[in-house]
Amino acid sequence: MGSVPSPLPPADEEPAYRVFLDSLDYLSPDELEKIKAAYAYAAKAHASQRRMSGEAYITHPLAVAGAVVEWRMDVDAIAAALLHDVLEDTGTTKHELAEKFGKEVAELVDGLSKLDKMEFASYQEAQAENFRKMLMAMARDLRVVLIKLADRQHNLATMSAMRADKRARIARETLEIYAPIALRLGLNKLYRELQDTSFRLIHPHRAEVLAKAISAAHGNRKELLTRILDGINDKLTHAGLKAEVFGREKSLYSIFRKMKDKHLSFSQVLDIYGFRVVVDNVPTCYLALGALHSLFKPVPGKFKDYIAIPKANGYQSLHTTLIGPYGTPVEVQIRTREMHNVAQEGVAAHWLYKDMDESSADLQIKTHKWLQSLLEMQTSDSAEFFENVKIDLFPDEVYVFTPKGKIMAMPRGATVVDFAYAVHTDVGHHCSAARVNHELAPLRTDLRNGDLVEIITSPQASPNPVWLTYVKTGRARSKIRHFLRTMQNEESARLGERLLRQELLSLGVVPISIPTEAWDQMVKAGGQKNIEEIYTEIGLGKRLPSVVARRLLAREDMTSEVPSGMALAIHGTEGMAIQLARCCQPIPGDPIIGSIRKGSGLIIHTHDCASIRKSRTSEPQKWIDVEWEPEEGKLFDIRINVEVKNSRGVLAQVASAIAEAGSNIEHVSMDADPERLFTSLRFTIQVAHRNHLAVLGAGVVGTTSAWYLARAGHEVTVVDRQPLAGNETSFANGGQISVSHAEPWANPHVLTRLRKWLGREDAPLLWRWRADPAQLAWGMRFLGECLPGSTRRNMEAIVALALYSRGRLQALRQELDLQYDHLEHGILHIYTDRDEFAQAIEVAKVMREFGLDRLTVDAEKCLKIEPALAGAQSLLVGGDYTRSDESGDAHKFTGALAEKAAARGVEFRYGVDIERIAAGGGQIAGVVARGKGGRELLTADAYVVALGSYSPQLTKPLGIKLPVYPAKGYSATLTLADGCVAPMVSVTDDECKLVFSRLGNRLRIAGTAEFNGYNLELNPVRCQALITRTRQLFPGLQTVGEPEFWCGLRPATPSNVPIIGRTRYGNLWLNTGHGTLGWTMACGSGASLAEMMSGSLPEPDFPFLKPSFGY
Repeated sequence: MGSVPSPLPPADEEPAYRVFLDSLDYLSPDELEKIKAAYAYAAKAHASQRRMSGEAYITHPLAVAGAVVEWRMDVDAIAAALLHDVLEDTGTTKHELAEKFGKEVAELVDGLSKLDKMEFASYQEAQAENFRKMLMAMARDLRVVLIKLADRQHNLATMSAMRADKRARIARETLEIYAPIALRLGLNKLYRELQDTSFRLIHPHRAEVLAKAISAAHGNRKELLTRILDGINDKLTHAGLKAEVFGREKSLYSIFRKMKDKHLSFSQVLDIYGFRVVVDNVPTCYLALGALHSLFKPVPGKFKDYIAIPKANGYQSLHTTLIGPYGTPVEVQIRTREMHNVAQEGVAAHWLYKDMDESSADLQIKTHKWLQSLLEMQTSDSAEFFENVKIDLFPDEVYVFTPKGKIMAMPRGATVVDFAYAVHTDVGHHCSAARVNHELAPLRTDLRNGDLVEIITSPQASPNPVWLTYVKTGRARSKIRHFLRTMQNEESARLGERLLRQELLSLGVVPISIPTEAWDQMVKAGGQKNIEEIYTEIGLGKRLPSVVARRLLAREDMTSEVPSGMALAIHGTEGMAIQLARCCQPIPGDPIIGSIRKGSGLIIHTHDCASIRKSRTSEPQKWIDVEWEPEEGKLFDIRINVEVKNSRGVLAQVASAIAEAGSNIEHVSMDADPERLFTSLRFTIQVAHRNHLAVLGAGVVGTTSAWYLARAGHEVTVVDRQPLAGNETSFANGGQISVSHAEPWANPHVLTRLRKWLGREDAPLLWRWRADPAQLAWGMRFLGECLPGSTRRNMEAIVALALYSRGRLQALRQELDLQYDHLEHGILHIYTDRDEFAQAIEVAKVMREFGLDRLTVDAEKCLKIEPALAGAQSLLVGGDYTRSDESGDAHKFTGALAEKAAARGVEFRYGVDIERIAAGGGQIAGVVARGKGGRELLTADAYVVALGSYSPQLTKPLGIKLPVYPAKGYSATLTLADGCVAPMVSVTDDECKLVFSRLGNRLRIAGTAEFNGYNLELNPVRCQALITRTRQLFPGLQTVGEPEFWCGLRPATPSNVPIIGRTRYGNLWLNTGHGTLGWTMACGSGASLAEMMSGSLPEPDFPFLKPSFGY
C-alpha cells in the first residue's frame, strides 16, 4: 500500500477536522495515520467541488466519517466513509484506492458507489439497480450499509439549498427504504431521526404545527407525567429493585402516522404515556414487571415478552400497558442495560460496546441471514427485485409455530402461503391446504401471534397466479413469479407446438412426415438449442406459425395469409399461454378468433370485437381461427346418508327428490329392520359439480349470505374492496337488533315531521337537493309509500323477515359461539313529545298483533328499566320496551362470521374493486374487477349483489334500475370510564332518532339520515348533535378520550323493504336495500337467499323478488 502525504486541511475546515481527530482516541497511532491519509486524499480529490450550499465538498465525507466514529467502528470503515464519494464523483479508480488504502477499503467504497457509468431508461430503473448493487455489497460486509445510512443522515440534514421537489423525492425514498433498513438493523435512534427529518422535508408546515402542538402538550402533561414517574420509582425502590426510569418520547413522524392510519385525534395519540425501565439483569426485568402490575392495573392482552422471543432485529424488552391515574393508559418497556444498547444502536452495538455478550453476536448472525435471504430474491428485473425487498423491509412482525414447536417470525399480514415459502420453496410450491390451530384454513388466511401452522402439501399442487394478490413477503412473491415464468414457458411451448401442428395440417402436411434434418436445420438457423425453444417462441407470439411452417417446408413462395383450415380448439383454461381478451370478454359459446401477440401468446377475442377490426385487415397473418372445445359435464360420485321415518314408500319419495334435483342414483342401501322407528338410507349419487357462487360485498348482508350458501354445499367466493369484512356500512352502526321497531320510514305521519325538521342542519332526516334524477325519483316513490295501506303492507313484510332473522342469528350465535359484545337486555324506546308518544302507542298495538312483545310503559317504568336515564327524568313522557330485542357490534359479528366462513372454505378476496358486471345471452358472464394484480374477469355459476348503496351503480348498465338510494347515517363511539353509570339496555331516542347501545366498554350513539348522494364527509354539526343529545339524556356519563365519529351509507328503498331474490338474468341474484335494518335482517336475508338459490322455498312470508317484477 503506497503512502499518501497528510497536508493540512483548508482553513475553514480545520476546526471540524480537529474535532474529528480528537474523537479517534480509540485508534492506534498507525491507524490514525491511515485516517489522516484518507482525509488528505479525499480533500484533494474533491478540492474543486462544492456542495449546493456553497460549502467545500469535503465537509460531507468528514461528517459521514464522524457519524461512523460515533459507532466506534474500525479504521477501514472510517477511511471508507471519508473516501465514499471519490469513485463516483472524481477520476479515481477502484484499483488506485486498493493500491493506496488496501483492498478492504476499496471494496467498501465500491459498494457505496452508484452505477453512474451505465445508462438507464428511467430514474426508477437506476434507483433499483443501484440498490441491488448496494445490497450485494451489504451482504458481503455489513459496514457498507452503516456508512450508507450515515451518508443519508447527513444528506437529509443539509438539503436546504436543493430544489423542493428533489428534497421531497429523496425524503420519500428515505422513508420507504433507508429508515426501514435502519429499523431492521436495530438502529432505532437513527431510524427515528431519518423518519422525522424526512417528514419535515416532505411536509414542512405539518411538521411545524405538530411540533408546536407537542411542545404545548408537554407543558400540560407535566404534572401527570411526574406523578406516574414518581409512582413507578417509589414502587421499584420499595420492592428493592435498582432501576433507571425515564419517560419515552414519541417521534414526530410516528405521531403523524398514528393519527393518519388509525384516524385518531392528536389528543388521543398523546394521551398514552410511555415509560422505559432499565435494570441490571433479566430476572430483575420480570420482578419489575410484577411490581408495576401491583401498582397499576394491567390491560388484558397488552403484555408482550420480547425477551423470551426477541424480534428479528434483535430487539428485546417486556412490553405492558397499565391503567394509570384517571384511567390514563401507561405503556412501559422493561429491559436490561445491554438490551437498551442493542435497542438504540442495533448492529452498531457490536463496535460501540466491546464488552457485550453473545446477544450482539446473535444479532450479527441474524442480520447476515436476513441479508442472504434478500439476495435469494434476485431476479433479472431489478425493479421487481427492488419492490420485493421493500416488501421484506416491513418491520412489524408476528410469531407463529411450526408443528414441531419451532418459532418463525413473519411480517404482520403474512399469509399461510408466505409461511409455506418461509419453510421451504418446495413446500410453498406444493401447498394445497393448511391447518391453523388444528383447523382447516384457506391459503389466504392472515397469520396472528401464537398461531400453530401446518402446511398440507400435494404433489399435484402448484403456485396459482392469484397468490400474488395476497402474499406479503418478498421471498414468496419472488419464488411464485419464478415458477410462473417457468410454467409460462412450458405452457407456451405446448401451445406453440399445437399452433405449428395446426398450421402444417392446414397445408396438407402431417408433422411426423417432416424429415429430422429439416427440424435440425430450422433450429440451427434460428440459433436455438432445440425445437422446444422454437415452440416456446411461437407460443409467446415471438414467431408466427405460418412463417415457421413455410421455412420448415422450404416453400418461400407461399402466401403470408393464414390458409383456411381446421380451427384450433380451446377451452379457455389452458393457463397463461392463452388469454381471454378483456376488451370483449369472450365466454364459451361466443364466436371467437385468436390473435398471436409478441410476449403475450394467443389472445382470444369475440368475432365482432370492435377493437380488432383494423388489425384483422392490416395484419391477417397474426390471426388464426379458433373455436371452443366441446366440454361434456364431468360427473362425480358422492355418498349421502338420509335418516327417514320408517314408512311405506319412503324410499321412492327420497329417490324421486334426488332425481328432481338432477342427480343420478348409482347405488342405494338401507337398514332392513321393520321394528325401528327411523331407518337410514345410504345413496351413492352422481353430481356434475358444486355451484361456484360469487357474492359481491362483504358487509353483514354479504357475509351472512356467503355463510348460508356455503353451508348449503356451494363453493363461495366473496369479493369486496375493503381490507376486511364489515368495513363499510356495517362498521360502526347503532348495534340494535330492533324487530319491535322494524317500521318503514314512509308512513302517514312523516310529512308532519319533515316540516318540523325543515331548515335544521342537525335534523334527524336531512334532504339535500342535488341535480340527481335518482334522488328525485326515489323521493317521489317515498311519498307514494306514505299512504296508510302501503305502510301496513310494508310493515308486515319487514317484521316477518326481521323476526325470522333474529331467530337465525340466535341459532348461529349458539352454534358457532360468536362473540360480538351482544346483550339480550331488550330495547327501550323513549319519547319526550306527548303527540309522538300517542302515535307510538297505536303502532305498538299493531306490533303486538304481529306477535311482538312491545309493551307501552310510563316515564317511571322507563327509569326502572334503565336507571342511567335518571338525569333525563324531566324530559321523559313515556316509552315502549321490548324484552326480546337485542344489541351487539355488527362489525365484530361480521368479522367473526367471516372467519368461520373462511374456515369452512369460503374464499374472501379483499382489496378488489368491482368495476362492472358483464352480461350476454340473458346470463351474467362475469364480473370485471381490479385488485392488486390488475384488472381481471371473475367468473362463477351465479352472482349475488350485496353491495348496499352501491348496488344500483352495478345493475343499472344491465337495465336493472334498483330503487335504492344512500342515506348517510352518523355514529359516535365513546369509551366509558371504569365504574361509570352507563346504559345497559339499548335505548332509542324518538325525538332525535338516535340509538344508544352498550358494546363492551364502549357506548355507540348512532342514527340520523342525510340524503346527500354518495358524499361521505363528516358534517361537524351533525356529529356534535350526537354528543349534545347524549349529554342531555345521560348527564352523568363519564368517558375516556375523544369520541370516534363515523358515517356510512345505508341502502334505503322508498318502502324500507329490501330487495332479495333472482333477477331476469338467470344467474344474477340480489340481496340489498336494507336501509337502517341491515343488521336486524341480515341473517334472515342470507338464509332465505341460500334457500332460494338451492331450489327451496324460504320460510318467511316476505315478497321475495321474482324475475317478473321487472328486475
